[in-house]
Amino acid sequence: MAKQRVNSKDNNGGWRGFVDVRIPQGMEWEEVAAECPTGGVLAILQELVGAKLKVSCSYSASNDAFICSLTGTKEGGDNAGYTMTTWSGKLERAICGAWFKHFVVKGGGAWGSASQSSMLEL
Repeated sequence: MAKQRVNSKDNNGGWRGFVDVRIPQGMEWEEVAAECPTGGVLAILQELVGAKLKVSCSYSASNDAFICSLTGTKEGGDNAGYTMTTWSGKLERAICGAWFKHFVVKGGGAWGSASQSSMLEL
């Protein structure tokens, strides 16, 4: 019996949607930054990739904002195929905010179910 090939375009490459993870209301940027790893952006990126997350950064000219997107890999457990985004006027804040949401808000665990993503300004 021939093995059936699955085209990643047929199943959207395993992508399951956006998950809206929010930084608690009323929290100031200084509080978020104080929780982020020392060593700057490189240290933060190493922790995120080490947690089996794909990290992507982009810029939205129409919103004048940087976006850091985290997507769970196949090895990423409950987050596999889900994407979480963090928006900011500064790239380093978007990256630190994404780290904060994953490791502090969600304790490094499951983000929850797919929903509409929202823009958060840091």
